Amino acid sequence: MLPTGPHFTHVGHTYTTYAHDIEEEAPIRPGLGIYQLSKGCGSEICRVFSENYNITVLTALFFGFVGAWDGAGNLPFTVTFADAARLVRKCVEAPLENLPARFNTFFATAEQPHGQYHSRKAAELLGWERRDDPTAMELRAAL
Repeated sequence: MLPTGPHFTHVGHTYTTYAHDIEEEAPIRPGLGIYQLSKGCGSEICRVFSENYNITVLTALFFGFVGAWDGAGNLPFTVTFADAARLVRKCVEAPLENLPARFNTFFATAEQPHGQYHSRKAAELLGWERRDDPTAMELRAAL
């Protein structure tokens, strides 16, 4: 099973306001909004099913995509659609016997200097790394 979703499926405002060096193993705290809560509950349901049945769940969480908000700017944790597609492909092709558990979450982020979120787990377990520089793409589009 390969669900995807926004980052706050896993890490809501409780984390984004104060925490740094957030990794995928942090407890799920989606926030208080109904959309975030519904996404977080869906993630928790997938985790429970993976622990109780022979189901492997790899979840790819994204923070934003280049060009997704026509002129409104991009989020600081933006990846390109191509990088997102490469992560989804890596998840689909992952040898399941090499994964540490049947439920795995992967952040797809552009690493930032303040180090709030990381994509280390995707790099280590799946061999995924962001190839494109969304900041440079946004600047080229503005010219």
